[in-house]
Amino acid sequence: MEVQLPPQTHPNGKRSTTRQKVKLYIWVEPTEKIELERIAQSKGLSVSSAGRAIIVDGIRQELRIEREVLATPILEAFFDRKMNQVINKLSEFLARHVYESGQVRYLFVNRLYREVLNPDAKLSKEEFYKLLETSEKETIKAVKQWNPNIKDMVTAIRHSFKEGDMT
Repeated sequence: MEVQLPPQTHPNGKRSTTRQKVKLYIWVEPTEKIELERIAQSKGLSVSSAGRAIIVDGIRQELRIEREVLATPILEAFFDRKMNQVINKLSEFLARHVYESGQVRYLFVNRLYREVLNPDAKLSKEEFYKLLETSEKETIKAVKQWNPNIKDMVTAIRHSFKEGDMT
């Protein structure tokens, strides 16, 4: 809704055009008028100035509330996007860690097994690469088989995070 300002009618044209005001009529209860007059008198203002200050303050409060209401979904979307980025990076890191530690474990156990059964046998280059390939396949297979004990542990850790109890 656009308010039309009255045309400039001052005879010498020296009146400011940047701060023109328009008249506003409002109906209030007699007790509200008395209270407005009391507030104006206590502040040393006219009733018009006090009423304008109260209206301007109410408008500012309403606009602030509207901005807060609009800001909430915007901030939530922003933080969701950022948290998803963090979760994706952590997931990639953890997956890489699980894979590499599983592969190292497989190779280490295999080495211990060979040393115990046949300590004098040397591992050829071909055998080493075959062992490395097998360890990769076995690690991937082991990662895909989710152990129920791990699920319980993940649930307990998640519960601990939600409760804020990190002891």
